[in-house]
Amino acid sequence: MISINSNTKKPSLSPFIRGSLYSMLAAIIYGLSYVFTKNISNYYSPMTIIGWRFLVAFIVMELMRRFGIIRVDYRGKDIRALLRLVFLYPVIYFIAETFGIRLTTASESGIVIATIPVATLALSAIILKEKPTLYQMIGIGTSTVGIFLIVLSQSLSASLHIVGYLALITAVFAYALFAVRLIQETTFSTLEKTYTMMAVAAGVFFPMALIEHSLGGSLGLFLSLPFRDMAFLGTLAYLALGSSVIAFFASNRALELLGPNQSSTWGGVSTIITLSASVLILKEPFGIGQILAAALVVGGVYIANVGIMRQERRKALAEQTIEPKI
Repeated sequence: MISINSNTKKPSLSPFIRGSLYSMLAAIIYGLSYVFTKNISNYYSPMTIIGWRFLVAFIVMELMRRFGIIRVDYRGKDIRALLRLVFLYPVIYFIAETFGIRLTTASESGIVIATIPVATLALSAIILKEKPTLYQMIGIGTSTVGIFLIVLSQSLSASLHIVGYLALITAVFAYALFAVRLIQETTFSTLEKTYTMMAVAAGVFFPMALIEHSLGGSLGLFLSLPFRDMAFLGTLAYLALGSSVIAFFASNRALELLGPNQSSTWGGVSTIITLSASVLILKEPFGIGQILAAALVVGGVYIANVGIMRQERRKALAEQTIEPKI
């Protein structure tokens, strides 16, 4: 007689599905940040935006901690290891990226930053001895080519600024090393890692912004900025709550669930979100070349994940098989 036990617990989502959902959430938030920052980036320096962004993000997480919404406990844990991790990202990454973008053209910086998944695969193989699958290599390679084409379709220019190139390369490897080291640090929860990232970033970037405006004679304007410019305040809210607190947590959780190799395969999705938002919301031009490039990015993401998706499908079918009860 064949029967189904009604008390059988429904299986939860697999780490792959949960990690993919977290990756998608982070990609959507990061991709839409371009829409929010486009207008104010023409009026305020990158350090002004970054400084306020992480200060507000830290204040939000600190309030959540004080009201018991989140729990942060460093007792009995090596906080120095976590600080070294956070120093890579966001500290080194954002400093290097900011200077790299200033010293190079938009196309150059976009292309170099797009190589982060490739660098992550390389460092993962060297440090974790985690050999990428054929699907991952082909998928990431396809997505990277697509991102290159999207960037080049916007502009094609060269600064030939060696220091700028070195800064961008530093940013790429800082994040790649962070991604690899993050999953090795298992004594801290995802929330503790995210909270520390916000705290350290606020402690580094807000003072840097204060120094920048003190030297420029605009300290008073900087400190009153969120209270007198509603456009800046709206952007700040999105960057602090969305692109920092939520997206950092989501991307950290995705790294923990998927590992650096599989997590990096989703990197091109944020570029597609940015491109789509630029066309649909900002009414920016969109050509056939961009359509083909976007197709490469999406195809690359699919190829990189298709192997695991097939495994998940076979596993789900196996779990649905009804076993005979004696």
